[in-house]
Amino acid sequence: MWNNQQPDLFPCECASTKALTVLSYGAGQESTWLLYQCALSKEFKRRFAPGRLLVLGSDTGDEHDETYEHIHYTRKFCQIHGLDFVWIEPSMGFHSVAWSSLVAQYRRNDTIGSLMFKRCCTDNLKIQPFYRFLASWLHLNYRGVPYERNHRSRTFHAFAGMHGKINVMIGFAANELERKEKTLAGHSQENGYVATFRKASVEFTFPLIDLGMDRAATQASIRAMGLPLPPPSNCKRCHFRRPVELLWLYRFERNSYDEWVELEKAKIEKFAERTAARGQQNCGVFGSKLIPQVLEEAMEKYGAMSDEALHEFRMSHGHCVSNGY
Repeated sequence: MWNNQQPDLFPCECASTKALTVLSYGAGQESTWLLYQCALSKEFKRRFAPGRLLVLGSDTGDEHDETYEHIHYTRKFCQIHGLDFVWIEPSMGFHSVAWSSLVAQYRRNDTIGSLMFKRCCTDNLKIQPFYRFLASWLHLNYRGVPYERNHRSRTFHAFAGMHGKINVMIGFAANELERKEKTLAGHSQENGYVATFRKASVEFTFPLIDLGMDRAATQASIRAMGLPLPPPSNCKRCHFRRPVELLWLYRFERNSYDEWVELEKAKIEKFAERTAARGQQNCGVFGSKLIPQVLEEAMEKYGAMSDEALHEFRMSHGHCVSNGY
């Protein structure tokens, strides 16, 4: 039974007037809490998600099974509450050919994500499909908004001119101020990673930070509502995975772990001669140490942890919080 009796946490004087809010939905704990509040709290909706609401997320192709199950639940939840929900899958055509999924990109180029390399997977698998789809959606849902696949800026500029900037709601927790600052800094830089059209047509809001809610508070609130609490949303083969989370993957997702080792090995072999000739380090996922070495160290340090303890750690920690996006 869904509990729609929410406390008045969102004073009326803070209302926003945006015509459209888009919830950046990763199907993790924070964005799920934001979804629940949008559906069940009129005051939260009025303050943080004014106007029409679109719940929008993008598939990396490497999510955990529990995350995909939660996305299925989310689709039904949004139908019941009359919310627009779209989970962008590669088959819809908004992912690039090179980045149809995380593992597909690794196999395509015999490469691997690494702590030593530029962080580009989130941008290519989540952010770029998000805005490609959103441009098409704006054209289909708002009269007079044009659309050309290779000129999305016209779509966003036209919408902003007619209806004002889009409120994009992001689920950074209260202890993730650095991520917020990096996002806003990139958004404002003339030569930053954010496209010009986004600067002119999008504003970000961070309700969890405004309300002082960290992950523990988010979990407690979802449990109090009696609604499903998903695990943190992160790719299975993410290079931000901590050693203890690598142990979790090895113990409970062995096939995914083995495939990751295989992908890393292919990358090391492909670049062995080139890096040696240049006197460079041939980096793996975690730098100089390969995945099996990091796992061995994790087993020495965390191997005594029970299955229950590992699951609890996974539920309360997310390795992707290191990502500036």
